Amino acid sequence: MQKSVNPIVAILIISFFASLLYMYVWSGQQLLKLNTFGLAKVVDDEKFVVQYGSQLLWVNKDFTINHEFSLRKFDQTLFTGDIDFFSNGDLLLALDQPTKTLAQELEVLNRVTNREADGSGALYRCKPETFQCDMFGRELPAINRTFRLYIDKQDQVFIADTTRHQLWLLDKDGKIIANKTGFRFPNQIVPQGENLVVADTNHHALKIIKSAANEFASEIESIVIGLDSPFDWLNKKRKKYSWPVNVLWVNNTYWVLVADNNLSYSRLALYNIAGKFERELKLPVDADPISMVVFDNKILIVDMALYRIHQYSQKGIFLGSVAIDDAAGLIAKDLQESTKWRNLQNNTLIVFALFVVFGFIAAFVDLWRSKRTVTDISVQRQQQDALKAIGSKGIWLEVGRYPRLAAKLILPLLFLVVLLSVVFIVSNLEVRIKLILPHFLMLLVVWVFSVPIVQMARWRLGIFQDRVELIDHRQERHIQAYSDLLWNDAGFKVGQIVVPFRKHVKKSLFPQPQTTELLVPFFSSQNKIGKWTMLKHQWHSPEKSLKALTFLIVTSSVFILFNSLVLGE
Repeated sequence: MQKSVNPIVAILIISFFASLLYMYVWSGQQLLKLNTFGLAKVVDDEKFVVQYGSQLLWVNKDFTINHEFSLRKFDQTLFTGDIDFFSNGDLLLALDQPTKTLAQELEVLNRVTNREADGSGALYRCKPETFQCDMFGRELPAINRTFRLYIDKQDQVFIADTTRHQLWLLDKDGKIIANKTGFRFPNQIVPQGENLVVADTNHHALKIIKSAANEFASEIESIVIGLDSPFDWLNKKRKKYSWPVNVLWVNNTYWVLVADNNLSYSRLALYNIAGKFERELKLPVDADPISMVVFDNKILIVDMALYRIHQYSQKGIFLGSVAIDDAAGLIAKDLQESTKWRNLQNNTLIVFALFVVFGFIAAFVDLWRSKRTVTDISVQRQQQDALKAIGSKGIWLEVGRYPRLAAKLILPLLFLVVLLSVVFIVSNLEVRIKLILPHFLMLLVVWVFSVPIVQMARWRLGIFQDRVELIDHRQERHIQAYSDLLWNDAGFKVGQIVVPFRKHVKKSLFPQPQTTELLVPFFSSQNKIGKWTMLKHQWHSPEKSLKALTFLIVTSSVFILFNSLVLGE
């Protein structure tokens, strides 16, 4: 049995999936170019500050922007790590070289922690009003991209050096007072009275430690963090969400953002003073929180995916989500762009998944049917019965009733589907206008696909004692002797035409009982060919049905992706 793979078909399949992968990566790169929200800190009772792209935004209680601080003054495009404020209002931040390689950019996109120990950044103490900055903490090793800050009332600086798995304590002049190792990717450091709380991410725990210099970072208590995954019903002991990335200590309660192993799409959990899990607070759908602050007697959660600030009361009651009001509308524009590229990524994954599922189904069906192939046990008797039924004049078969009905209805039905997708699914008039041309082109594609089906509905099949004949839609006659009849479980070849045929499917192109009883007995096992070889013959078959189907699949995929882009705007 021949099982050779058609190299052209293989190249087409590989190219298709490679284009999907490229589309996914490319849309991810477009996401990287957009400004997103980052970490937030409280300035005073009237304002808090949040990172946004290369800017710091001072935000009032009504969520309007008070003023801005741009890193572009220092030729920086993105913030490196955390920020905080000294008691006199000076800003402590890091300046570093931006990521340059695609691998580095994808790490940023997927929120993967940079594990390299080397870095080129440094801390600077800046005056936000004048943009005057002086280097701070010269004794420190070079600052990496990921770290967290906390400055207490005495202007002591606590640093969670995430990639080096350690904590630092500096005085107000930047001199090192103490250092402590033994952590695994500490991602947050906040006060708890005289002590500190550290989100020790890869130890899956909150660490309560001492803040005094002589006992710096001595552990008082460790609280294990973990939420059962809603998808893990087979193994309830496994905790997928167990990476604490952000923490607040509010009214004797730990508010914890608990992420999955990609450090993304965190869930919000509350733990009591004894370290026991109390409850999980529901976040808006598709939320990807990055930081939390206590401001105006509320808990504000900064969402980098939805470009929103989610508000909760200190009792855990959801108070709604708000957008920061910037006069230029840049945040709203970035949200639209982000939605568009995320939709493109999601649709790419959906198309990929559908084709994979279709491939598995096709493989299983082919395997099932291969087990029911024609046997040679009673071939001679079947041929004798077939010859007797055929007679000397032969038998002519018309295309079955269902294929003929499908040929009549396929074009108007698909036309209605495409038309209704614009009229009823899309409510925005401007978007409808944008979709008119691509939907018109899609109708042309549907027409191209329907042409071979209409042509095949006019075929006639003649079965004789020594040959099979087919009269096509042009009334041209194609003849094939049984001795040279190529076939497999998907069809048989008459002249240059491949006739679709499934002997175990009742609603085949030609009536299944007659073809099974009269034609199948003359199928020689020596002439059975592999599916890829038959696919090659079908590709060159004059009615071009396989080419039309391929054209429809490719253009439909492009059409779906285009629609998602337009609808995402």
